Amino acid sequence: MRNLDLIRQIFSTPPAREDSLSEAQWAKFLEFSESHLFAGPVAASILAEELTDVPELVYRFCTSILELNGIRNRQIMSVIEDAGLALNESGITPVFFKGAAALLCDIYAEPSHRFLSDIDLLIPDMLGDQAIEALENAGFVRTDPNDFVVPHCIEVMVCKRRGVAIDLHREILIPELQLILPCTDMLANIEKRRLPSGLRFAVPSPTHQVVINVAHGQLQDRSYLWNFQPLKYLYELHRLEKRYQDAIKWEEVTSRFATAGHRAPLEQHRYQAARLFDTDNLPDVSFRVRLKYGCTVLMTENEAIFWVYGRLFSPFVWLRDVLSDRVRLRRTLREIRRFSWWRERVRRFFSSQPHAMKSR
Repeated sequence: MRNLDLIRQIFSTPPAREDSLSEAQWAKFLEFSESHLFAGPVAASILAEELTDVPELVYRFCTSILELNGIRNRQIMSVIEDAGLALNESGITPVFFKGAAALLCDIYAEPSHRFLSDIDLLIPDMLGDQAIEALENAGFVRTDPNDFVVPHCIEVMVCKRRGVAIDLHREILIPELQLILPCTDMLANIEKRRLPSGLRFAVPSPTHQVVINVAHGQLQDRSYLWNFQPLKYLYELHRLEKRYQDAIKWEEVTSRFATAGHRAPLEQHRYQAARLFDTDNLPDVSFRVRLKYGCTVLMTENEAIFWVYGRLFSPFVWLRDVLSDRVRLRRTLREIRRFSWWRERVRRFFSSQPHAMKSR
């Protein structure tokens, strides 16, 4: 609660700082921001606003993290160009999305504000082998298939010289969520672009970038199940709205999530993004969202409501969601069976070694 209030104060215009914090409190706040991969925008806001009550050590940290992430993102951009040019030579136009699209489309004020762990690009399944061969010829290597088992990915390639991974996707979302944005729908509305280096690539339309942001932030990462606020995705939604404005077709976004039965996560995601970063444009949310997501929608308005709802009702809401969603129920049962299988293996291992059991 205290960290979210501080974020709201820092990103307000003008910044509204109510009380000074010690170095230890600032350290905890910055650690909290880093855990959300959100330290870049926080550092940029602190440096831009020149807050008088910020310790010198915090300023030095903010300067360093932006400088280091800027170096890292320049390396990632060079890998994007190398991989993209290799695919172009093979006759493939890569479709970049998520963090790579944010860098290529200038979603953030500075590239150093966005933290990236890898590069996500979409390749039609029929061109998967051709894309892998082109990247291998360009110096990329495959990863161990046992390390990355993702149903909607073709392969994970790594540029060892720069330490950057590329996820070759056959679909944007995991199978359970592909009804929200099928690959064919996104490919029919891509925006083709070209860099001065000659790289030909494409990115999703503004509307579909919003869909991908919400689907990954709330559904694919299961944030909505645990009432967790993914600050990186919330801030990126705010930046997408500022960057594209009227180009985003909110009717289509709402229709896609409603058709898949996930309108509530969309509403609460958009509400929280506005509540933290753009309080002048708060969207309306339905009573169902306030009832189901009360601990997140109301968290910035009343700590008592957040505490009572979050502690007492969240487990029941989670259980009701699981029982009402067949896909999620099957996945939950599968995870329970997987845990039981590992527990049985551990039991058999110790039972077969009497000396280990005796020492234990």
